[in-house]
Amino acid sequence: MAFSTRLVTALIGAYLDLTLRTVRWRLVVDPSAQAVIDGDLQAVAVLWHEFLPFGPALWREAIRAGNPRRLHVMVSRHRDGQALARLFARWGLEVIAGSSDRVRADGGTRPKGGATALRRLLALRDQGAVLGLTPDGPRGPRRVPAAGAAMLAARTSLSLLPMAGATRPALRLRSWDRMRVPLPFARGVLVYGPLFDIGADRHAGGDEIVRAALDGVARIAAEALGRVDD
Repeated sequence: MAFSTRLVTALIGAYLDLTLRTVRWRLVVDPSAQAVIDGDLQAVAVLWHEFLPFGPALWREAIRAGNPRRLHVMVSRHRDGQALARLFARWGLEVIAGSSDRVRADGGTRPKGGATALRRLLALRDQGAVLGLTPDGPRGPRRVPAAGAAMLAARTSLSLLPMAGATRPALRLRSWDRMRVPLPFARGVLVYGPLFDIGADRHAGGDEIVRAALDGVARIAAEALGRVDD
């Protein structure tokens, strides 16, 4: 990774360190999600790519609750994914290299990236870890689950935990995902939605189940701050 990229990553990390500590957070936790936060239940944590800056704050609450499980997040093998890996390491989040675009919609995996990542996910599941995915990452389109994302999560045989966050005020980037960036000393909300399962019919509507759940928690986060989700 080039020095300039490392410098930018370090600056972003320092900014988020400051911001996430100064935001006045309110938690919205579905009763079914509490067992995951407390560490009593494994799950696959899912959130739209635009909410990645909220990821450390979302999992920090689980750590505060005494959760001994590590969160392992799948990121792209591209440069953006490498930068995210460095950022996540600041908050104790582990990274799995390999992105959802390496998984075929018919349920198989391509020989590079996806198959290795899937084996790693299954091994981590057996070790008791909590897994993390951004179904519309790494390149979008925004809020459209990539082909095979539901299958990849379902193969772990774990429930999925939809998450989202919001602050007021906040910045919206002009990136493909319209990423939301919290501002220091803002009011914020972290949402942990109801657990759900893809089931055996994951290839017939599974991605739409994921989309509906993630849009739902995004809407809850926005409405908690008196805004309309967009």
